[in-house]
Amino acid sequence: MSVYFYISISTYLLLKQRSYELSESVSPPKITNEHSNVERNINDSTTLSPRGTSTLQPILSYFSLFIQCLQNPHSSDNPMGLISLCVAENKLCHEMLEERFKKTKGFEGKESFSYDDMSGLLSLKTSMASLVTRKFIHDKYNVKPESLVISSGAASILDHLSFLLASPGEGCMIPTPFYAAFVNDMSVRGQLNILPLNSTLGQPTVSNLEVLWKDSMEKGVRPRILLLTNPHNPTGVISSVECLRGSVEWARRKGMHVIVDEIYALSTFSGDKFTSIIEVLEGNLGNNVHVIWALSKDFGSSGLRVGCLISHNSEVINGLNNVNVFSSVSNPMQLACAEVLGDEKWVDEYLEESNLRLRRAYEVVTGGLRGLGIPYTEAKAGMFVWLDLSSLLPEKSWEGEDALTSLIFEEGGIVLTPGQSQKTSTPGFYRLCFAYNTMESLKVALARLEYVVGVVRERGWVDLDVEEMDEVNEGGVRRRGSSWVGED
Repeated sequence: MSVYFYISISTYLLLKQRSYELSESVSPPKITNEHSNVERNINDSTTLSPRGTSTLQPILSYFSLFIQCLQNPHSSDNPMGLISLCVAENKLCHEMLEERFKKTKGFEGKESFSYDDMSGLLSLKTSMASLVTRKFIHDKYNVKPESLVISSGAASILDHLSFLLASPGEGCMIPTPFYAAFVNDMSVRGQLNILPLNSTLGQPTVSNLEVLWKDSMEKGVRPRILLLTNPHNPTGVISSVECLRGSVEWARRKGMHVIVDEIYALSTFSGDKFTSIIEVLEGNLGNNVHVIWALSKDFGSSGLRVGCLISHNSEVINGLNNVNVFSSVSNPMQLACAEVLGDEKWVDEYLEESNLRLRRAYEVVTGGLRGLGIPYTEAKAGMFVWLDLSSLLPEKSWEGEDALTSLIFEEGGIVLTPGQSQKTSTPGFYRLCFAYNTMESLKVALARLEYVVGVVRERGWVDLDVEEMDEVNEGGVRRRGSSWVGED
């Protein structure tokens, strides 16, 4: 095998495994009570409860490949390392974040070391409410601190909402394609059925919503939650006001809750206008619309684990105050974030620079894709590109997508997010994240992708000689007329 990319049989089988069928709902892991009334034998295959066993499913189908990238990352000192293009994280402005957070005073005063309101410190809720009012809805409406709950990231909030808003076995509708981890967020503990909603680039229509509603009800699964993402992950599309308003009105007629994940709201590098659901609903979310935001994406701080829920439903707020004891953010971190987000001058400078760098990285990637003749969806926001590699599949099937994913990893040393994990209806679509790596590594990744694409197009899968590709890889991939990292 290539010196780059040894991939174990177990990892390959993981790629081949189809955890969820696109034509059906994604059911939560079954929990049985078969052991509840008997003493467990010490030789049982698992030491976990039936409920706990459900947590052993992989967080993401491609997670093991990402871990290999972490263990052997590409750099100027490790030119043969792996490159992850499957993580939507903005590392392009880390030096600005580091410099600003070093100046914070999170550990000063008694507040840092004491219990406090589990919904979050008032100082951080005030800073976040002000940020949303100023940057999301441009002071048209006033977001009040008491409508916020602070928790350890958007995933934590989704997990809590899956518990608070629906019962096990009920449904969560999500327009496809969608962020792969939503399945884990809404089902591993909440035990909800994930109902993929066929849509164009993640934008639902009332007719599509109605079709899925009727189909789910006929199967005995009652939809309770509609989960939207705006700006959309993985396509980078910004939802229209009409789409958002129509979806909420439809959900209200059905007595459903709507969760709107706006975690990329301030990563709009195209200049196109993002409209928050708060503005769409003229500041009145009612009892059934709930908004999520976190620092992870717009402020490149996924490691800080700080997010918020905005809701006008007092029962939801009170319920979160209870369960949030398990996922509250430490007081020093809240104080630091309150100070940083309250620095409006720095926030404005950071967001301007961040979107400028996102735009540059996006242009590098899309320029490379155009040069390769690879179709993609024009992104308006976020930190990813939705591309179409279906013409490269050995066959138009999910097994064909698995084979292409494996080839790109083994012979290109890069990991893309496969469409199957994002519940696309057609094999061969991938998400490419462009803000996780340095510009140097990003350009190397494009060169590697060009190499793999070129070989597949030139030789086809029938005549593909992997051993010959390995020989080329060991010397560093060479392209006719030019060279890149790894050549002698």
